[in-house]
This record gives sequence, C-alpha cells and structure tokens, in this order.
Amino acid sequence: MAFLDRLHAQQLIWTDGSVPFAKQAMESRIPNLLRDIADQNASRKTLSDVYCQALRDFADAVANDAPIPALSDPKKDAIWHADWEKYGFGRTWHNAPWFFAEAYLFRLVLDIAGYDDHGIDPFHCQKMHELEEATPWRLLETAAVLDSSELSAREKLSDLVKLSLWGNKADGAYKEVKDTISGAHANLAVDDQYLLTNHIEKVIQHLEKLQGATTIQFINDNCGTEILLDLALADHLLTHKWCTSIILHVKGAPTYVSDATVADILETVRLMGNESHTPAVRDLSSRLQSFLDSGKLTPKSDLFWNQYRFYFELPSHLTEVLSKAGLVILKGDANYRRMLGDRMWPATTPLTEAMPFFPTSFVALRTMKSDPIAGIEPAMEEKLIKEDPVWRINGKRGVIQSVLKD
Repeated sequence: MAFLDRLHAQQLIWTDGSVPFAKQAMESRIPNLLRDIADQNASRKTLSDVYCQALRDFADAVANDAPIPALSDPKKDAIWHADWEKYGFGRTWHNAPWFFAEAYLFRLVLDIAGYDDHGIDPFHCQKMHELEEATPWRLLETAAVLDSSELSAREKLSDLVKLSLWGNKADGAYKEVKDTISGAHANLAVDDQYLLTNHIEKVIQHLEKLQGATTIQFINDNCGTEILLDLALADHLLTHKWCTSIILHVKGAPTYVSDATVADILETVRLMGNESHTPAVRDLSSRLQSFLDSGKLTPKSDLFWNQYRFYFELPSHLTEVLSKAGLVILKGDANYRRMLGDRMWPATTPLTEAMPFFPTSFVALRTMKSDPIAGIEPAMEEKLIKEDPVWRINGKRGVIQSVLKD
C-alpha cells in the first residue's frame, strides 16, 4: 500500500500540455502516423478506400482535439469499453491520460480499419516497408557475424545486448528517432557515453551465477530492426547456453504501428532465411527456426500488453509465468513507461523504489523517447539538463538498468 501511495503522489502524464511532449504527440506526431498508415494501405491495396479514408478522418479528429469515441461495438471488447467509460468518456484527445489515449487510439485503429472482421493487420505495410530496406539487414549482419569473431562469450553478449538496446531507436511510432538509423550510412556503433545507466556487467554476472540453468524471457517491443536484433541476442543466449529456453512476450493484437505479434516473429525468422541475405544471416535463421521447432524459443501473445495497464497491475497468470524466469529483458520505451506508471518520478529515484513489484530479476533496455525516467545519478541528471534540454525525448541516449534478485 505504501508503494501505491507514493506512486500516486507522482504526476501522471496527460495530453493537456502539462507535459509538452505528450500533447505534441496527439497534435501532430500520431495524426501523421495515422495518415501514413492510410497512405501505405491505399498504395498496396491491402485495405479498401473506405477504410483508408476513415483512418484519414480519424487522424484529423485526433489532431483537432475531438471527443474520444467509444468502440463501434462495445460488446466486442468489454475491457476497453470499461476503460473508455472510466478514462475517455467526456474527454478529448488533448485532455486525457497519455498512456490511455495512445493505447486506446491504436485499439480504435483496429476498429476503424475493420480488423475484427477481416483480420488484416493495418500496420503490416509499415512493418514490411522497413524490412524491404537494406539497413535493417546490414545491422543484423553486424550481430550475426559476432559468433565468428574472436571475442569471448561475455564480450559477445555485452555487444549484442547493446545492439538490442540501440535497435529500439527503430520505433515505428516515433519516426523522427527511427529516421536517425535509416539510410545507407546508418549504424548502431553508439558510444557508451550515451548510456545514462549501464548495468551490463551486473547482468552478465547474474547470468553466470545461474550457470545456464534458467529460462530467460523477453518482453518485446518493435518489429523490424529491433526484433531482428532481439532475435540475434536470443540466438546467442541459447547457442552459448546462457539459458535453457526463452519466451518472447509479444502483443495479443497489432498496436503502436510496429509492435511485434507472434505472426511477426515467425514471418521475420522466415524472411531471414531468404537467399538474398548473407550466409551468416541465413545460418541465424536456421538456428532460430530450430529453436522454435524444439520449443526452446517460444513467442507468446497476451492482450495485457495492449491494454491500459501497468506492471503493478500484472494479472496472476503473467506473474506466474514471469516469476519462473532467471532474467526478464524488458524492451523499449512504452514498456518502461508501463513500469513507472507513466508518471514523472524524480529521475534520481532508485529503481528498487520505483519498481519494487516486479516478480523476478529484470534488465530494461530502453532508448529515451519520452519523459519518465528513474535510476539516474544526480550528477548525470545535472549534466544532462545543462547540455541537452530534450535529453528525455530525442532518442539520443539509452539505459541498461537492472533490478537483480539473489
């Protein structure tokens, strides 16, 4: 109870301008994403003109601060309808809790685009558009060839964790940051000076103590570049026996433009095996497919990851699954916000105070694309405020932060 009292004392982020980045997202960034979704689907003829126009109209409604609507058929999704009644009814897009507004908006996209009727992922065009470019595969090659290097297994693991972290820049819901790792000269050789917290050595020591006799679980974020690098890390963890098995926790339905589903994982592994890719990438695909076939690598979906819920509200079935992991690798910005209740904790709050409820050891790999943050040293915060006023949101920096249990 003491934790919840402290949590509720922190400022919850709203879209009303009290935290400018959240309002800007609803005024321009997200409406522009919705228009891109409509244009991509119209171009590829994956959705009818009626659906595409409805998405464009929705984009205008969000940008112009229209009232937040109910689902077209509330009986199809009782949980979301109840949340709309509690957090959305009588509110507008620029006057609502931000995490609710974002998550519910992407549930409405499925509703507007007819997903419940025909099952076509309205974000699939964007996911495939990224993988049709050369850059993600060149970045994956960087990860795939590590196994043939002379580095030790510890060094390889450290490098792959960092690649997985910086792959989080490729977020389809934040185009401005994603564009920083696009193009012919893109790379993820990001200097450690941009790591605000770096617990990689602690994490490796934790895994060494477990001696491989454990499961590792990911809570994944984006498709494309990020999931490619997550899968390269998963391959290393299994191949070098850091663990006996891995579970990939992914969304129960498409959301946030590029968030991964089970279908996306399976499709990505298959695409890795295309003859157009290098031998190292094709070999990686083969190993991953073998792990999938044997059950050592298992993608699992759950609608909890789509909903307006935080980690202190984990349902019992997920608590039970996660508690069996020796380590959970928590990916991305939205998952980090879910950890902090999307609240403005003082940045220097120790993670053990802001996140005391997680059922097992975890490490968060997150690039900074929104305001919430904890676990930063006071001197680091002072330095950042002086040198970069938008350090929390511009995607330039990242964290490797852990809470490890004996």
